[in-house]
Formats: sequence, C-alpha cells, structure tokens
Amino acid sequence: MQNAGSKGRSIWSNMRMNNTPKAMLSERGSGDFVGRRNALARLGALVEDAWPVVSYIHGIPGVGKSSLINVFCNGLDRDKTEVILLDGEAIEPTSKNFLRALADSAKCDEWTIGKGPEGHKNVANRTLIAVDNYEHLLLLDDWLRAHFLPSLTANMRLVLVSRLPPNMGWTASPTSQRILD
Repeated sequence: MQNAGSKGRSIWSNMRMNNTPKAMLSERGSGDFVGRRNALARLGALVEDAWPVVSYIHGIPGVGKSSLINVFCNGLDRDKTEVILLDGEAIEPTSKNFLRALADSAKCDEWTIGKGPEGHKNVANRTLIAVDNYEHLLLLDDWLRAHFLPSLTANMRLVLVSRLPPNMGWTASPTSQRILD
C-alpha cells in the first residue's frame, strides 16, 4: 500500500503539464468547429498568396478568436507551412522576451532582428507566426510594426489575435495599410 505522499506524486506524474483547459481546447480538432468559413478562407490567403503579410483578428471575449486560429493552424500542411504559435499573455512585453519566446517556439538557437531564426532547420516553404492574446503585448506594438515586421523574410506571415482592434499606427500608415488584412 502506498502512502498518501507517494500516491499523490504518482497521480501528478502521470498528468501532462499542459493539461489546462486552454491547452485541451486548442488540441481539439476542427470537428467541433462550426462556421467561420469566410474567416478561414481569408486566413488561407496568408499561406497561399503574397498578400496580406499581416492579418489582424479582433473581437470581444468569447467569440472564438483563439478557436479560429487554432483550427486554422491545425489544418495547415506542416510540410509546406511551419506554424509558430505564441501566447501574448505568457510573454513579458519587451522585444528581448518576444524574440526569446519566438526562438523557443521555433526551436531555434536565437531569433534576431535582421537575421531571423538562427540554427533553425525549417524546410517549409512558408512560416506563419500567430500571436494569440496580442492585447497583452501592446507595449510592443510600435516596435513590432516598425522593427520586427520589416525584418521578416518574404516567406513569413504574421497573425495577431486580440480583443482590441488594431492601433492607429496600423490603420493610419500607408505602408501598414498595404500589408494588413
């Protein structure tokens, strides 16, 4: 018979560390996902066409933004498109921490402005960087638009998912208007 301490450890050691409700919902397949075909088709343009470079998805809490991006990313052919999914809520809003989280998610040694991913073994034709909960990274918004975005290579696309609409810098700048959907 096991004592309570060892029994407790064995139960916890068998559970997956990412067994949170959010992780379980994101792992669910698209079988439970209904509607939003137009939104999925617009996101499909990110991996099929040269335009747009950035897609900004926003809406009130609970409308299915995270589900939409998870279903879209899970449905992509991973041989053709590498998906780098970041949770803005888990990243301290500094450029250094954003690049570190990006490198960790891409499984590369380092991600730097100008050079991109170093030590990265990507063989996909396209890379999609999706940032869920982007509203937590608004302190980085200007840096991301002015420095990070121009550093992306021609085969990289960015999806920002937020509760808030794009800041004025995205909509007022003629350059940003040409690359944003």
